[in-house]
Amino acid sequence: MAFTRATGKHRRPSRVQRGTARAAGVAALAGTGVVG
Repeated sequence: MAFTRATGKHRRPSRVQRGTARAAGVAALAGTGVVG
């Protein structure tokens, strides 16, 4: 997974990872809802 590779290189806390994933997911859902 892309997140796993990034974590291995940057070694960032899981909290940041989850926050980024959530933000991306929310943005994707919002964008899809607006476009669709």
